[in-house]
Amino acid sequence: MDNQPSTGRDRRKPLHMADKQTQGHLLWLLVLIALAILAVFVLVLASGGHQGMAGFMRLLLSLLVATIVIVIVVVYAGLRWSNRIAGPFVNFGRNLQMIQRGDYTSTVRLRHGDEFQNMAGVFNQALEALRARAHEDIEFLDKLSAEIAKMDGPGKAEAVRAIQDRRSAKERHITKSQIEA
Repeated sequence: MDNQPSTGRDRRKPLHMADKQTQGHLLWLLVLIALAILAVFVLVLASGGHQGMAGFMRLLLSLLVATIVIVIVVVYAGLRWSNRIAGPFVNFGRNLQMIQRGDYTSTVRLRHGDEFQNMAGVFNQALEALRARAHEDIEFLDKLSAEIAKMDGPGKAEAVRAIQDRRSAKERHITKSQIEA
């Protein structure tokens, strides 16, 4: 990390939401948790009648039960919501590994309700552009190979073979149906 001063373009506004949908869901979850905790304490205080040790023990038991219920609800909601974030990250990672290996055939498919739907669309568009470039390269290599095959001279067979090898490598990146299209 360098110590260069930050420019106006890379600074974030203090209360700016980078991803309104994802951060909006998180904020609503936190608001619901806060409201649930507030409701429990209001109910406990409104019940009153905690005179004496027995009343105090009932109050503590009520608070303990309420806390356990809130923790269970928060953990359940948190796990469900976090899976809607972690799942897409795993999916993106798997697809990036496939691309790194030279396989451009898959796309990112997210479940309904998963976060990062927009990013999946952009990712799939970029992958389609890679497939289109590979297809263009194959067409160019076919034309180049045909032109070299028409020529005479030493090394012609080696040049054609090298082009065909490169074409085969490109062809492995995309599906057969995309080559024929």
